[in-house]
Amino acid sequence: MTKSSPLYVTDWSAFELPEQLHHLRAFLPGITHQYRSAPWLEDYESEVWNVLLHYHFTIDWRIPVGQDGELLTSPKHAELWTTLRSWLVLQTHRHAAGRVDYAPKAAYNSLRCVLVVIDYLLINAETSGLARFGLAGLSANYWHALVSTIIEEGNNDISVYRWPKLLTIWLRQKTESLTEEEVAATIAKQTDLSDCRNIDSRMTQLTDAEVVRARVWLWNAGLYKEQRQNADGRYTPNIAALARMLYPHTLAGHNGRFGVPQELLIGERSTRTRELPISKKVVTPERGWTRAYGTKFATTVSTLALLNREGFVAPEFDREELLATGRSVEARAAGRHRTLPCSVVFHGLNRAIEYVVMHGEDLVDSFVSLARRAHITGRSITTYADLNDITPHLTWGARQLGVTRWSVDRTSEGSVLTRDLPANDYFQQLRDNVGLWDCMQVLGGACKVVVGSLMARRLKELSDLEAGNCLDASGTRLIFHKGKSGHGTYREREARPIHPIGARCVKLLEGMQSLLVHAGALNAYSGLFRAPGIASGAGVLTSNKHASRYYENVDLFCDYAQMPCDHAGARYYIRQHQLRRWFAMMFFWGNSFGGVETLRWFLGHTDQQHLYYYITESTPGTVLLSVSAEWAVEAMRRSAPETDSLAAAVLEHFGATSFHVLEHDVVEAYVSGLLEERKVAIEPVFLDRGRACRIAVRLSSLS
Repeated sequence: MTKSSPLYVTDWSAFELPEQLHHLRAFLPGITHQYRSAPWLEDYESEVWNVLLHYHFTIDWRIPVGQDGELLTSPKHAELWTTLRSWLVLQTHRHAAGRVDYAPKAAYNSLRCVLVVIDYLLINAETSGLARFGLAGLSANYWHALVSTIIEEGNNDISVYRWPKLLTIWLRQKTESLTEEEVAATIAKQTDLSDCRNIDSRMTQLTDAEVVRARVWLWNAGLYKEQRQNADGRYTPNIAALARMLYPHTLAGHNGRFGVPQELLIGERSTRTRELPISKKVVTPERGWTRAYGTKFATTVSTLALLNREGFVAPEFDREELLATGRSVEARAAGRHRTLPCSVVFHGLNRAIEYVVMHGEDLVDSFVSLARRAHITGRSITTYADLNDITPHLTWGARQLGVTRWSVDRTSEGSVLTRDLPANDYFQQLRDNVGLWDCMQVLGGACKVVVGSLMARRLKELSDLEAGNCLDASGTRLIFHKGKSGHGTYREREARPIHPIGARCVKLLEGMQSLLVHAGALNAYSGLFRAPGIASGAGVLTSNKHASRYYENVDLFCDYAQMPCDHAGARYYIRQHQLRRWFAMMFFWGNSFGGVETLRWFLGHTDQQHLYYYITESTPGTVLLSVSAEWAVEAMRRSAPETDSLAAAVLEHFGATSFHVLEHDVVEAYVSGLLEERKVAIEPVFLDRGRACRIAVRLSSLS
């Protein structure tokens, strides 16, 4: 065979296959037919992409590159546009993702990371030379610097979009034309605009006088919105609208969720959605990306190098060297999740069970009766309750509880929670059980605490439960789609034993929906933990798929139950990941459990290593650190004999004679340090060569 044979062709992009073999062309190197389609993409060639993932969004490629105003979709930037499009498609391709079939949310996160990098390139297109020379003009050093800069900063708002600086400059420019008369006239109508007291921190570089002028300009421009929920100010700047104005030449920045400058908030809310500040759930050394996220970012950027081998005009750099740069950047360590003290969980679980058992059926029957009547009259429950006395719809038990009206305080706009009463008055009436709606929220929160404590499932596993399909035929097992399992959107269905009181909560909520469907107030079964809307149509339940919505009535229950506070006076508001950790910790305290295999099966983990990762800190070199440290502190406080030597060493270190004078978090941090330094070991002991899988906890001093 001669050297000129087609088998020795190196420039495949110019090689023409015989017509009968055209179907093989896509498999040749150097042919850019790869990475032009994806399950989530409608049309690769479209100038506006419709992306179909867990929610639909668009990517508008018609944006200018550099100062000459030439659009990315113009012939001048054809090669650049092709490479950037295929870079996005590559993220969910097997060449970049391996054999992993990304779920929609994971795919979105990968795409979002690339979009942010593209925005960085577009924002700096003129200074980097991208506008003139394209991606091929960017050296390997440029990509190493890009990765280092973004990871080290740990905040896309600053490293990519320069949000605080750009917003400061933009607001100063906008307020230049404001006259003193205009400022005074606007302040006369809205006096809070001039109040610069109690500004704890500033994001922008605006002075007090500039802050006032900026507020006035934003107010007159209609760029404030009333914030009804989870905000420190009565009015907050419309960040989405500001982003569209500041970043029109970006793919993702124009609809980015940037931080809200506290100095631009107007007015003080008379009440809060929580009664007290929330106890800090994560102990973290500083704000920013974790090492794991930084590595993930570097990996995503490095996939750009894969396009070269397929004939795209892409930068040339060593992928492994870029990944090494990402790993070498000093990112913050992963935060340490606080473990809820056992006494706190027991207090919450006790109050939750008590509320469900004593008041659950009365409240559900009363709500369904009211919803049925409102539905018959064609009104929402709120409207019907405004016009009529709800007492005839209340059971005797609900009346004895103290219910007299639909809600303590309500809004007439949708199902958003807002309150006009002073905080003290609201929470006092909440605990007096005055409002039926408020009692139903407390009941929903109590059910979540009971099921969440006893089942130790992930938040998504609970929020995805559907009424009418939660329990098996015997009513003794909870059926759910196991998180972090399967491929893509497919999730394995699992059944795990559920305690009778947990099953009672499930049946109570399912029964409520069944009655609502039968009455015609609800069209069909929906999410198990959906709660009654305060001002929506009769019997319509609000969605709580999002974590913040899921925890709204959990927080209300915690306030109702007056959950304990930490040493700083912040209340322990329960979160599901804390209950999972608490559940694992119970195995350290119990003496009759079946071992690590039982815990692994119950929690739904696929291997023991994953189980240990779940119940420990992610700090390298630690095993069972977090739960072990918490157990040790509790054991020392209870004077457990196996902790005598450790207790003596701890008391000597703090110069104390009793643990009652020491703060729990301080002692736990100290014990965690001893574990990390291997001066103390708290470890499982497997019996019968591991086959019995029984766990014993042993404290041993390691010198």
